[in-house]
Amino acid sequence: MLMSIMVIGATGCSVKGGYPIWNWHSLNTGAIEEWHEDDDFMVTYHQQIQTLEQLREDAPSMPASWHKQKADLLARMFEDHKAPVMRREILRAAIAIPSADVLPLLQSAVDNDDASIRRIAYKEWGKRPALVAMPVLLKGARSEPEKDVRIVIIRALGRFKNQQVYDTVTEALNDRDPAVQLAATDSMKELTGLDYGDTPEPWIAHVENRPVEVPEQKTATWLDLINPLYHLGL
Repeated sequence: MLMSIMVIGATGCSVKGGYPIWNWHSLNTGAIEEWHEDDDFMVTYHQQIQTLEQLREDAPSMPASWHKQKADLLARMFEDHKAPVMRREILRAAIAIPSADVLPLLQSAVDNDDASIRRIAYKEWGKRPALVAMPVLLKGARSEPEKDVRIVIIRALGRFKNQQVYDTVTEALNDRDPAVQLAATDSMKELTGLDYGDTPEPWIAHVENRPVEVPEQKTATWLDLINPLYHLGL
């Protein structure tokens, strides 16, 4: 029993109702004093989740000084918490802050090992101003290994009318994966204001200044939808 008490004390948690409750301040001793000033960010996982949800609700209406303070706090939390589930919640809270104060955290997120975190971050970069967002998205389009994350990047690039963006999206038209091709055709519609359908061939012809032939889109009837051969393209 004495040994158990010593271990709990040494690892920075207390006991309530027979269960250990972790004190997250123990993760970073340099942040203890600052975190004590903000009693919302303390003790249990569920309390922190509730506080992060409240932060998301409050962020749009708060002043610039509040944005800066919370962005810095969230950046420290993101660094301290190694579990992807907690980092995702911290990132979602940061996204609610409309100022540029959260950009360093968003940059850290696109470099994260967890693909789901990168996906959330790149989607948010697509909503940020072109001057800061385009370099991040263009780099991600070249280096991102995960297909699902690349799809988010290609779709996000459709917001920015720029020659480098255009070239990057047209390269994605030639991707082997149909889902990436579809993301590229959607972005081409945004970039050009044209609609050559959802298959890459007409768009590739457009890029190469060849005559564009758009396949006729057949509207499926209810008989088609219940026919197994229809879904096989037969």
